Amino acid sequence: TLRGQYRYSDYERKGNDTQSTVDTDTYGFSLAWAPIDEVRVRAGYQRAVRAPNVIELYTGQNTNLPNLNPAGTNANGVQLFDPCASDAPIASLTTCQNTGVTSSQYGSIFDVISGQTQSLTGGNPFLDPETADKYTVGFVWTPGGMFDGLSVSVDFFDISVDDAIQAGISAQTVLDECLTTGNPTFCGLITRNPFNGSLASGSPGVGFQQTNINIAELATSGLDFQVIYDWDIGIHGFRVDYASSWLDELSFVPFPGADPVQCAGKFGNSCGGTLAPVNPEYRHRAVITWMSPWALDVNLTWRHFGSADNDNPNDELEAKLGSVNYLDLAAVYNLTEKIELRGSALTLLGEDPPIFSGAGPALGNGNTYPATYDTGTSFYLGVRLNY
Repeated sequence: TLRGQYRYSDYERKGNDTQSTVDTDTYGFSLAWAPIDEVRVRAGYQRAVRAPNVIELYTGQNTNLPNLNPAGTNANGVQLFDPCASDAPIASLTTCQNTGVTSSQYGSIFDVISGQTQSLTGGNPFLDPETADKYTVGFVWTPGGMFDGLSVSVDFFDISVDDAIQAGISAQTVLDECLTTGNPTFCGLITRNPFNGSLASGSPGVGFQQTNINIAELATSGLDFQVIYDWDIGIHGFRVDYASSWLDELSFVPFPGADPVQCAGKFGNSCGGTLAPVNPEYRHRAVITWMSPWALDVNLTWRHFGSADNDNPNDELEAKLGSVNYLDLAAVYNLTEKIELRGSALTLLGEDPPIFSGAGPALGNGNTYPATYDTGTSFYLGVRLNY
C-alpha cells in the first residue's frame, strides 16, 4: 500500500501594528508491504511545519542593556569592548564592514561605554514556520494461531527540525560570530549608529536584535516499541497494551556553528531552554484492561520514567534524577446506553517526584519538574450523557 499527501497553507498575521503573510508546503508518503499474512513492514517520510504561536510572535518588545566582554587592547594601549572602535581599531576594516561599519566611520567610532550596549528583546512578528523532516521504518508482527490477539510493532524514527525558533542570541555571540565568519545570519542582527557607527546604548534602534528568531536546529532519533495482546477467560476479556520509547539522540544547536547540546538521558536548564527539561533515554506506559461482562471496564496503568543525568557535569551533589514509577487506576461503567460513569486515580500510591534544587521557574516549580513528574495523587469523577 502506497499513500501520499500534500497540503498548502497560507497564513496572514496582524498585530502590534505589523502585518505579514507566509505560506507553507507539507507533504509525505508511506509504504506498507505484507510479504506474508503475519508480517507487515512499513516506511515513511513526512515534511512537517509548526507555525509560530501568538507568544512567539507578539510578546511585547523591550530595550535591554547587555554587556560586551573586553575585546583587547589596541596599539595605543586602550582597552576596547568594540574591536572596531577608537582611532586604532583592533579589527580590520574588512572585518568591521561585516558588522555595518563604513570606510568613512572606520578609525573614529566611539567605543561602548563600560561595555554596555543595547538590544531589542521579545516577540518577532516576522518569524517563519519551523520545518521538520521525519523518517520512519519498522514492522508489525501478528502471529495468529496460538498467539491470536498478539501484535508486536517496532519503529525507528529520525526527526530533524530546521529554522527552529530560539530566544535571542547573546550580543557577544552575535558580534563574535559576525566578525569571525561574516555570516549574514549574525551580521543582520547588528545595527550600528548610522552617523558615527557606534554600538553604545542610548540611540533608538542601535545595538543587537535579541528577539525570537529562526536560527536553531533540533534532532532526535530512537525506537518505539509496542506490544498489544487481547485474550478472553470465559466471559471476561483482557487486554495488555505496552508502549515504550528508547531515545538514542536528542540534541539542539542554538545557532549555526555552535556545538550541539546533547539532551538524551539528561535533565536540567541547558536542555529545558528549548527542549523538555527532563529527557530519560527510556520510558514506557503499560496498561492492563479488564472488560467485564457487566458493562464495566477497569484499567490499571504503569507509567515508567527512566533515570536522567544532570546536564551540568560539574554538579556532583545532584548528578542524577532516579527512575520513577506511577500506578494509575481508572474505570468506566455504562449505567445505561446513554449514561456513562467514569472515575480515575492518578499516582495511586502517592509517589514523590524527584527533587532538584535548580528546578525553578519557568522550567520547574517546587524543586521539581511538574510538566514531567506528578506531584501528588489526583482523583477524577465524571459523567457522560449521550443523546
